[in-house]
Amino acid sequence: MPSDKYKEEEKKILQALEILRKNPKQKIKPLAHQFGVDYQRLRRRVLGGTSQLNRRPPNKRLSEDQERAIKLWIDDLDDRGLPPSIRMIKNYAERVHQNMYANADSAPPLGDRWVYRFMKRLGKEYVKVKQKTIDPKRHLAEDPNIIQAWFDRIEISMEKYNIISSNIWNFDESGFQIGQGGDEEVITKYPDIIRDCPSSSTRELVSTIEGISATGEKIPPMLIFTGKAILESWFQYLKEEDWIITISDKGYANDEIVYEWLKHFNEHSKE
Repeated sequence: MPSDKYKEEEKKILQALEILRKNPKQKIKPLAHQFGVDYQRLRRRVLGGTSQLNRRPPNKRLSEDQERAIKLWIDDLDDRGLPPSIRMIKNYAERVHQNMYANADSAPPLGDRWVYRFMKRLGKEYVKVKQKTIDPKRHLAEDPNIIQAWFDRIEISMEKYNIISSNIWNFDESGFQIGQGGDEEVITKYPDIIRDCPSSSTRELVSTIEGISATGEKIPPMLIFTGKAILESWFQYLKEEDWIITISDKGYANDEIVYEWLKHFNEHSKE
């Protein structure tokens, strides 16, 4: 972490660089003497060097923009009354981290303690509270007026653009956990109004990709398990032969899996 002295010198260097920007013929050494900063340091900055204030610390795996994107994601869930748990934040951060690499499977993990260091950087307005479980049927209850208004807007768009119902498909990759859920801690800016909701991120993650049309036609789903190999005993009671079972290191879709799903969708939607 740069010292206060370094930060003060940085302000002077920025002032000197501004003068050089306006007057490129200005000599560097007199300018360094005028502002009382090290000549070599000012010269390095003129030649394109960066300030320590703008460098990513060596132990900080994500950039400022990437962490800002994670914070926006947290705010979006929190504003909708669905504050994320620590594990959800870690999983999302891993996905953001993977985008830095051409081959997502080769991305190094963030580490077990990364999410706790990140939480310290979030700010005091974010607090950790324990969220209690409730019956999922209660959680699924929504305001029917809001739901009806959404479908009214859909109907207007279909009439405007002459879209038929059989050409409207919804795809979704959903994660769910195996086993019985329990109380867990979530991160929120609204601890006094936090709502109970199903809480289950402490269990093993399985993802599914589903597709259904507006006329009710369904595409057999794809199940994505976390692992390196598929064991036949896992699915000995699965009778549906057109379901797709696959695996990934993280338990959710990657480029190859999405490509397989698109081929699967094309095959089952030809009719």
